[in-house]
Amino acid sequence: MKRIRGLSIRARITIQTLLVALLFCSFAVLIFRANVASVVSSTAGQLLANDAATFEAVIRDAPESPQLTIGEGQFVAIVDPSGTVRRTTLPARLRGSMPALLALSARPTEVAAGGHTYLVRLEHVPTDAGQWAIVSARDQEQGKLLLQRLTTALIVGDLVLVFGFGAAAWLLTAAALRPVTTMRRDAERLSAGGSLEALPVGDARDELAALATTLNAFIEGNRATIEREKQMVSDASHELRTPLAILSAQLELAAAHERDPAKMRAELAAARKTASRLSALASSILELARAETEQPVAPSSWTELSYELGLSIDRARELAQPARILVDFAVLPSSETGTYRMSTSGFASVVDNLVANAIHACPEGASVYVELADEGSGLRMTVLDDGPGVPEEYIAFAFDRFSRPDDSRSRAAGGSGLGLAIVHALVTAAGGSVTMENVHPGLRVQVDLPRN
Repeated sequence: MKRIRGLSIRARITIQTLLVALLFCSFAVLIFRANVASVVSSTAGQLLANDAATFEAVIRDAPESPQLTIGEGQFVAIVDPSGTVRRTTLPARLRGSMPALLALSARPTEVAAGGHTYLVRLEHVPTDAGQWAIVSARDQEQGKLLLQRLTTALIVGDLVLVFGFGAAAWLLTAAALRPVTTMRRDAERLSAGGSLEALPVGDARDELAALATTLNAFIEGNRATIEREKQMVSDASHELRTPLAILSAQLELAAAHERDPAKMRAELAAARKTASRLSALASSILELARAETEQPVAPSSWTELSYELGLSIDRARELAQPARILVDFAVLPSSETGTYRMSTSGFASVVDNLVANAIHACPEGASVYVELADEGSGLRMTVLDDGPGVPEEYIAFAFDRFSRPDDSRSRAAGGSGLGLAIVHALVTAAGGSVTMENVHPGLRVQVDLPRN
């Protein structure tokens, strides 16, 4: 079995076709031979009956002195009521078995004698003078020879058909697999050149076209993944370059003021803040990478997400306390018992990023309001603040990586530009959507999650 699995598809299909053809043809040969043997046997029995019928008529017409003439080639023995054999052309090897033959019935029976096999039939003819017996026989050797020749011819024909089927299967499989070979060569050529081009689909709408379409979708997914990775590396290197340069400069200044402890401590404190920002940026990049990788997550219920929202609001209030920003929330009543394709940690990340963005954008004394509601087909969370909003042209790319509503703002004071990208990746992976719009005053961000 392992050897067969190691063969090519073409060879396996050919071998399987040969086996099926051999089984089918052998079965057909056996059935045909059995039918021919049955016909031969039935014909021989009918000939025996016909042989006896001729003499039966003669005996019935003149039972005292019948004119018995046995034709050439007929094996017949006629016995009168007294047990005397009146006429016989039976072979000598059968004549010695006459008592046994007279004990047979009208049903043809095979009798072996002298190395030959005969089909023998006994017919009784009752008359007024007594009961006559007619023994008719046929040599079976000729019939057996016919069956042997027929069997040989059938076996030869069987083998010819089987090998014909095998050759046809070999050629047809080669023709059927030719497009697969072409597709494989195209894939090897594209792979050798490092290309991510799509495979040619062709005009046919068959299984191979479906396979090419599926592979092209796979290639397209890989291309998108590679492009995302390239863009992530490019953006990350760009974003990390500035804080790393700042950190290097701050450390150099600290080293330059080694004789002035106060200035050195100030530079080290600034370097510590820059390192903290670098750490937060790296954490955000890793979180975004995990969010953009489609992995199965444990679904969460309405109750679990509501509880997680409360914990996120508690964290947000601590963040908003220095600026005296009011953070409040409401969970509207719901009898929802379904689940959502988002983990509680993912939902917490969504809430934390949206509320943190709102707090950073709000002036001192402003407010942020979060509402969780059941919209029938799913969950809807709304984050509303009374800050200054964002430029309308920014909304179109607000969820892109490293995007900020005000590029002129100092990057040290601003965020990493990854928070909304993380939100978008998590919500999209859960099958939901996130939208943003300016209201007066402030900004509203709406997250919709469908139920499983």
